[in-house]
Amino acid sequence: MARSLAANRPLALNLDVDAVRSALGAWIDQPHESGLAARVLAVAMATTHLGHGHDVIVPQLLVRDTFILELEAVADQTRSRFIEIALIVDRDDAIRAFESRSASPENQQHRDAQHLIERSGGIQELVELHDRFMDFLDTRTNAHRIRVVLGDVEGTLRLVESAISAHRM
Repeated sequence: MARSLAANRPLALNLDVDAVRSALGAWIDQPHESGLAARVLAVAMATTHLGHGHDVIVPQLLVRDTFILELEAVADQTRSRFIEIALIVDRDDAIRAFESRSASPENQQHRDAQHLIERSGGIQELVELHDRFMDFLDTRTNAHRIRVVLGDVEGTLRLVESAISAHRM
């Protein structure tokens, strides 16, 4: 979704924190520490890119507000719009999608995600993560909530674009 969104915006940065983390040496042996380091780098990258007047898209599943608040502060500092969008999928659909993706990973990030989930409790961890996300989302009153149109990336992308267009600075 983020890749498609960035493709329609000249010089927009799809700032995938997981991709930044995977650029760190031996990151998988220290997933928590490498995740924090990747977020520090992502904030610096976002600050620079927004400061030059370009869009930054940060696709990230979060269940705490720390990183969101950092990104919001960067947007404020650079006088950029901050738009928080939550893509919502039912728990069972999310698990099926993850299992399907894990059975036929398209890239290293898919394999890494599968490894990390297996390492932290498997499918039960996904169930709990989904539930934590939905609970956390209740605290994010300004987040645009978009129900994913399963199997219809273009339809979901149109909903995301509509939320962005509706958001005024």
